[in-house]
Amino acid sequence: MEMEIERREIEELLSRAIDVEFLSNGKLLIILDNRKVIISGVSLEFRDYCFSCFGNRYVMEKEGRENSREVWSEVEREYLKENYYDKSLEEIVRVLGRKEFSVCNMAKKLNLLNRKTWKKSEIDYLMKNLDKSLITLASELKRSISSVKSKKKILLNKLK
Repeated sequence: MEMEIERREIEELLSRAIDVEFLSNGKLLIILDNRKVIISGVSLEFRDYCFSCFGNRYVMEKEGRENSREVWSEVEREYLKENYYDKSLEEIVRVLGRKEFSVCNMAKKLNLLNRKTWKKSEIDYLMKNLDKSLITLASELKRSISSVKSKKKILLNKLK
């Protein structure tokens, strides 16, 4: 049965979801205790928003657990594959509720290597603004702090 659904209704469903899957055909699958809800025509932005809502709840549920070696769900792996090159590591860590090393290890297992390469314009900007804080540079360049820190270190070593 197809019907229109509002954003707040989706948020309410997400609050009760057991799992969330994003299907390749632009559909969102929300798995509840006793049923599955499929939502069509989901934009990438809204899909990320939904995953963020579910991910934040998932993180809160995990906080009390002692076992840090939890198995990655298919949803988490798909999110990492789809966002690894576009989003900062810090944002991925926050959304998934995992430690940075865990995200990096899974990226390696999924062969997600060589994150976004540095453009000449970004390197030039970094060279001209070495005095700015890492947080400011990361924000302005839309890169992770660790990426900016590493590149800055490499550039400073070349200047010596």
